[in-house]
Amino acid sequence: DFYAGSPSLRGARTEVGALLELAERRQGRVASRDGGGAAREALGIISNEWFMSLWTCSLPLEQVTRVWDSIMDAHSEAERYPSDVNLRLALAIFEASQPQITTALRECIDVGNEDDKVYQAYAILKEAPKYCNIDTVLADPLYSLTPLEVEASRASARRAVIAADELRLRQRDNDVAASALPVRPTSS
Repeated sequence: DFYAGSPSLRGARTEVGALLELAERRQGRVASRDGGGAAREALGIISNEWFMSLWTCSLPLEQVTRVWDSIMDAHSEAERYPSDVNLRLALAIFEASQPQITTALRECIDVGNEDDKVYQAYAILKEAPKYCNIDTVLADPLYSLTPLEVEASRASARRAVIAADELRLRQRDNDVAASALPVRPTSS
């Protein structure tokens, strides 16, 4: 259900949510809702682009083919699903970008609003894959994720996505019901 077949790309939203949760666990305050809202929001936006395009919009062709090879060979003990490679690579890029993001966000504190912070973090993350050594990331155990870690993050993200979808449907149903109420004429 990553691209279609479910309400509002539920699978894609789940993967982004899992990445955000993994980033928060590994990066703490920088990726948390409280301390790094801008970095977290930017990661959510850019990772959606990374995942939906399978990295074709972000990496040079030679690196894209390496990532795709890893995705095709992902059914190992360490990675149960091909999308585990996406999570690992995105997390590694985010971790490698932390010094630049932290510096940029500090500079925005005095002069910018929250949108400026998100834009700065997004701009850094947009360029970061170009400077990432994909071979190192895919081979380095520092960037590995355990199946339990990934599954726990996915399960949590899926619950949040389903709850958000259900809330959106209830609100829509309430809006439809409210619009169907008869309008009382005003007395003059």
